[in-house]
Amino acid sequence: IGLGFDSIKYMGLDFGKGDFTVSVKDGLATVPLFAVPLNGGALNLGLSTDITSENILLKVDENLQLLDSVNINDELSNELLKFVNPIFAGSVSSSGQFNVLCRKLEMPLKEDILDNMIADAQIEIEDLRIQPAGMLRQILELTNLRSGQIVALGISPTNINIADGRLSYDEMLIYLAGKPVSFGGSIAFAGDIDMNTKVPYTY
Repeated sequence: IGLGFDSIKYMGLDFGKGDFTVSVKDGLATVPLFAVPLNGGALNLGLSTDITSENILLKVDENLQLLDSVNINDELSNELLKFVNPIFAGSVSSSGQFNVLCRKLEMPLKEDILDNMIADAQIEIEDLRIQPAGMLRQILELTNLRSGQIVALGISPTNINIADGRLSYDEMLIYLAGKPVSFGGSIAFAGDIDMNTKVPYTY
């Protein structure tokens, strides 16, 4: 079965035209790997699910470069990347590229999909530039760095997990003017944050 769509825009994500096929054999539905243009980069996706199961579970192909060089914008930062790190909340003049290597991703087809999603992935953000607001502005002021202009940030590749409605990681290192700021903990898709932050500070 051949399916497709022309374009979709959602929370700072601008999907281009996508065409894919669905095959069914012995109750297993599969969507072979296909690519969709996304914010100047690409979404790569391959899926399978057991349609005979009472609870349909979509499984993304393992060890897949899910997002490849997806350009960051203000809407994407404030609507979605804020669940990756709170420094993105309230940010403006955001730019950079977002990459996600997905080792495992399972999504149940039910209303509370975010509460039941399971993921193991590595995220990487390259060439990030952002005008600070909120937590990032506070960190810059605390470390005596200028906070009123666009700043360049370095973010190390970070292993993340998603379970029980929360995105979590042991440590994400963000470099401000070459100085590391460490974040570790979790952010719930419902909005609450449980995270420790370590900042370089001299006096």
